[in-house]
Amino acid sequence: MIAVIIVLLAREGGLNGIMFLVGWIGGLAFVIAVVHSLVGLANTMTADNPSVALAQAALTIVLGIALLGMGLSQWRKRPKGAEPEPLPKWLTATDAKVSEGNVITPNRATVLGFTLAAVNPKAIALVLAASVGMAKAAPTFLDTALDFVVFIVIASVAVAVPVVYRVRGGDNAEATLTHWKEWVIQHRAEVMAGALFLLGIIFLAKGLAMLIA
Repeated sequence: MIAVIIVLLAREGGLNGIMFLVGWIGGLAFVIAVVHSLVGLANTMTADNPSVALAQAALTIVLGIALLGMGLSQWRKRPKGAEPEPLPKWLTATDAKVSEGNVITPNRATVLGFTLAAVNPKAIALVLAASVGMAKAAPTFLDTALDFVVFIVIASVAVAVPVVYRVRGGDNAEATLTHWKEWVIQHRAEVMAGALFLLGIIFLAKGLAMLIA
C-alpha cells in the first residue's frame, strides 16, 4: 500500500494510480495463471498416487506453521520506539524522488504495480492454498474462474481505495494520502505480522480440513 500512495502523491497521481492498479491486477492474474497451472500439472502427474493427498495436507500444515512463526518473528522484531522500521532502499529512493517533484510515468506505474503483485509472497501463498484445495475438489472451470475473480477483487481493495480517493478528491486528497503513508510506514511491521498470522491460520485450517476430508 505504501508504494501506491507514493505513486498517487506524484504529479499526475490520479492517472498513475489507475495504471498502477491495472498493473497490480495484471500481476495477480499472472500469479494465478502460473501457480494454478503448476498445481494442476502436479496433480495430474500424481493422480494415481494415494499418498499425494496426505502429502499435500502435510505440506499445507507445515507452510501454515512456518507462516505463523514468521509472523511471530516479525512481531517481536517490530520497532519499540517512535522510529519506524526502515523501508526498502528502492522504495525510499522512489519516495525521495517524488518529494523532489520528479514525475512517475504511467508506464513505470504499470510495471511497478505488476511487479509488486507478481512477486508478492502473500498473494502467491494464498493462490497456492486455493489451488491445492481446488485441485482436490475438482470444481468446474466457471467455478474456478469466479473464485479467482473474487480473490483479485479482495486482494486489490487496499490498492483500489486510495486510487479512487485520489481520482475523486484530486489535489485536495494529497494531505490525507500523506497521512495514510505516514501511518502505514509507522505501523508497517505490525501490518506485516498481522498478514503473516492471517496467512498462517488460513494454511493451517486448510491443511487440517484436507486431513479430515
